[in-house]
Amino acid sequence: PIHLVVGFTPGSVADITARVLGNRMGQILGQQVVVENKLGAASNIAAEYVARSPKDGYTLFLPGSANIANAAINPNLSFDIIKDFAPIALVNNAAVILVVHPSLNVNSVKELIELAKSKPGELSYASTGIGSAPHFSGELFMQMTGTKLVHVPYQGSPQAATDLLAGRVQVMFSPATAVIGLVRDGKLKLLASAGRKRASIVPDVPTMK
Repeated sequence: PIHLVVGFTPGSVADITARVLGNRMGQILGQQVVVENKLGAASNIAAEYVARSPKDGYTLFLPGSANIANAAINPNLSFDIIKDFAPIALVNNAAVILVVHPSLNVNSVKELIELAKSKPGELSYASTGIGSAPHFSGELFMQMTGTKLVHVPYQGSPQAATDLLAGRVQVMFSPATAVIGLVRDGKLKLLASAGRKRASIVPDVPTMK
């Protein structure tokens, strides 16, 4: 069998992408494709596992922006994300969106900034791990707005979204597909998309820019 390794938890955007991709690959290739979840260090553990695996084409890796970010901030990685891997195809391009717990009573990014400035260090934001795109989105948000939020990292979007729903954290930069159902059910409030252009999944929502 071919092993397709993912660095995030079952149910995460990366995991779901891998399972859809693996299922179709299996049909086309006529052999089993097994998705393996190797958790930790914002997908670095998974990357290291694949980098050290036999280079025979039977162990594949589904990386993400977290792997590129970690390569930029961590000079002591035991692998080289550029040299140790051969890219095959782009399979997913998920928008990152800003969502909050409804109890915050904010309806725009401006109102969130004002609230965060009035309560420095009191609001927390969830991410899918240190070095992940949601983590860097939160850090960049604080840098650009002069606010101070507490970072709470998780091993994947399902756990982060669960705590956001429960009100244990108040803010989250999330892959859109991970929380869009909760937004449409009215359980989370969507304030903006984090890209330069509006996200096709939420075309009526303004951008952070």
